[in-house]
Amino acid sequence: MKHDIIKSAAARYPELIPQPYADMLAADGYEALHIYCHYFNGSNVYVPSIRTIFYKSLMTDIIERYDGNNLKQLAREYGYSERYLIALLNSYTGAST
Repeated sequence: MKHDIIKSAAARYPELIPQPYADMLAADGYEALHIYCHYFNGSNVYVPSIRTIFYKSLMTDIIERYDGNNLKQLAREYGYSERYLIALLNSYTGAST
């Protein structure tokens, strides 16, 4: 089936597109949804939270930015508790924060 026919039918009857595909279509457009379908056709796909995907980057950033006096600021900025960041920093440095 040609993609322009599908695209045209989707545009005429958007209320018939099942959720969450309608949300994906609205957010990303038809071409992006087509690509998702091409790669994941028939698969059950787990999509983690954005924080999970970038966890190592976030932790590295926190460790590099920690100066010994900005724990409260980093906890607030990154959305972690101070206790969690202390444990992270202790596990990284092997020392007591």
